[in-house]
Amino acid sequence: MSRFTKEDLFKDEQSWSGLHDVIVDVVHITPSKELAENIFDGLPSRVKELAYKSGLNDTYFREEAFDAIEQEVDPDRK
Repeated sequence: MSRFTKEDLFKDEQSWSGLHDVIVDVVHITPSKELAENIFDGLPSRVKELAYKSGLNDTYFREEAFDAIEQEVDPDRK
């Protein structure tokens, strides 16, 4: 059961700061809210479900998002 909606996840900067930090760490850019939402939309369903259950600042979500984004950026990385 989802605790958050996408609107909840991106309602203010504090809400999506965890995803922001992951994007900065992996891609080395400071994302706008719009870019962060687009990246979120491209995450695997299982990773998005973690966000809907626990929020974008949850440690487990951040770890899984980091891995998913890193895999997208560098598919050969293990």
